[in-house]
Amino acid sequence: MIFKEKFDEIDTFEACYKDVFFNHKNLIIPYVNIGILKHPLNSTDKFQHVSFSYVACLNIAHVKFNGEVIFDNQNPKFGCYYFYYLGGINLVKQEGSEIEVLCKECFLQTTEKTQLSEDFWIPASRGSCKANMEYSEVENFFNPKNLPDNLKQLIA
Repeated sequence: MIFKEKFDEIDTFEACYKDVFFNHKNLIIPYVNIGILKHPLNSTDKFQHVSFSYVACLNIAHVKFNGEVIFDNQNPKFGCYYFYYLGGINLVKQEGSEIEVLCKECFLQTTEKTQLSEDFWIPASRGSCKANMEYSEVENFFNPKNLPDNLKQLIA
C-alpha cells in the first residue's frame, strides 16, 4: 500500500537501510524498522515499528547527506516543494546518517510482508542486539532486483 498522507508522523532515524537509489529526479530508500505514530498504518495510540517499507521522494530539487550537499537543482520546476528529513543506520557502513530532501512529494510504501510491532525490528545482529528477522527475508528485501515495479520505474 502507498501512504501519501501523514508523512510527518514517520520516524526513520532508528530505521535501517543499505542502499539509497537516486537518479537526480527521484530518491528511494528501502527501510527496516520505520517508526510510526498517528498514521493510517497504525490505528493504536502506541508507537509502532514497520518491518519492511520504502520511502520515495519525487521531483527532487535538493539533497543533503550528513550535512554535505550532494545534489542541488539550480532550476527546479515550478510548484510547491517541501523539506523532508530522513535518516537511519546504514547496515553496510554501520553508521547513522541524516538525509535532508527538498522535493514535491514523499510517500511510504509497504510490502505484502509488512508487519507492525511495538518492539524494534532488528535486521542484523550488532553488539548485544540480536537479529529478530530472518536473514534471507532481509536480504531479499534489500536486493535491488526485488524493488516493486512502480519504484523501479521511478528510478529507471
